[in-house]
Amino acid sequence: MAALGYYSAYSLFHIPPYDLPIYVVITGQTIVEELGLAVSKTAVSVDDSPNRMGRYSFDLHATSDLLNNKMRILHIIGDLRPGGAEILLRTVSTVMSARPDVDFRVCSLRSKRAIGTEIESLGVPVYALERNVSLHNPLIASDLLKLLQQFRPQVVHTHLYAANYYGRIAAYWAKVPVIVATEHNQYVSKRFYHVLIDRCLARTGVVVTPSRFVADFTAQQERIPLAKFNVICNAVDASFFQMTKSAQALQTECEKLRSEIRLKKADFVIGNVSRLAPQKGQLNLIDAMPRILEQIPNAKLIIVGHGPLEDLLRDRIKALKLESEIYLLGHRSDIKKLHCTMDAFAFPTYREGQPIALMEAMASGLPVVATSLECIEEFVTHDQNGLLVAPGDVNGLAKNLIAIARNASLRHSLATAARDSSKLFSPESHVEKLLSLYTSLLNDGRGRQG
Repeated sequence: MAALGYYSAYSLFHIPPYDLPIYVVITGQTIVEELGLAVSKTAVSVDDSPNRMGRYSFDLHATSDLLNNKMRILHIIGDLRPGGAEILLRTVSTVMSARPDVDFRVCSLRSKRAIGTEIESLGVPVYALERNVSLHNPLIASDLLKLLQQFRPQVVHTHLYAANYYGRIAAYWAKVPVIVATEHNQYVSKRFYHVLIDRCLARTGVVVTPSRFVADFTAQQERIPLAKFNVICNAVDASFFQMTKSAQALQTECEKLRSEIRLKKADFVIGNVSRLAPQKGQLNLIDAMPRILEQIPNAKLIIVGHGPLEDLLRDRIKALKLESEIYLLGHRSDIKKLHCTMDAFAFPTYREGQPIALMEAMASGLPVVATSLECIEEFVTHDQNGLLVAPGDVNGLAKNLIAIARNASLRHSLATAARDSSKLFSPESHVEKLLSLYTSLLNDGRGRQG
């Protein structure tokens, strides 16, 4: 009983089966930390008498998880607006929420937004710090430290630069056993101080990348030993993107959606889903359209997404007088339905980690034309499950899209192979690899270094 501290104490624990407060009645010094329970004190009816009574509100999940040996995992991300990393986190949350052996939670440095709301609907707790994110906001680290001290995770896994920065610092201060950061992309324009910070923080744990290419690039860019990196491919729920409705019902729904977008039944529709940014290559896709229209007069292009390049894209469309052939749809939450309006998918990106939007299109059974980046060539083989062109090759982009439009047999074979290959990137496999990594790091102590 020496662990009970300097004062005698007694406690009454009631652990209900749901997420309800637990109250502890104690005399003298609190013993909850000595008992290893995650608890946060609430300011109610505390006096200065020798036998003062304190009321404590337990974090039920953290408390019961300690007793039931669940692995407590917190993923931290800068924001939860729609994007590749955010969609991946939603996919991971879907699988984690169904597992009885983990207590999985998510924290956004900014707000919950649409993705956070979707994750919460799965039963996963989502914390939003509502902070202005910069490299000079110590309140973020302070908020994270408080959250970590309350939840007491065994694993902190961070995503994207701001979360990788503040999350790893807070996790190190909080002495979290395993610290993992994901580099989602090939960030060629990192400023020198970003590189320096990442190099220093890499000592706190390990780094996950979605492809070997990103691991090699980041290791060289930041002069981090390659042994620090673990490659875990991105995940796509192929079953979600495969339509379950009858062919007739699906055709009716697609025709209705096409009509809403001002597309005709006979149109050959090329789709692109991506953030509107220079690295994504949408300007090349727009520039390819006049050449495509020369051969395929009924071709249409729909671009889904938002970003800083939107005004420039609109200006280019107007300059080419293609307002009736190219539609910018902005952000959409119905990507699965939009896929059924497309006949082909184009992804002319210059730089990626492992593009989830492309993988989702393949899971939907769309024939794809993409750029021949190393990270894409890891899962797309030219003339087998997709067609590849060099980055910036507008002529090649047009030529391949014309070939798909003209050749129904090619279109079908590419679509079938794309759908089949997407099954290799199942969310369940991704989560199993994550948990295997976490367990390995917990067991051998490599999760926290420096």
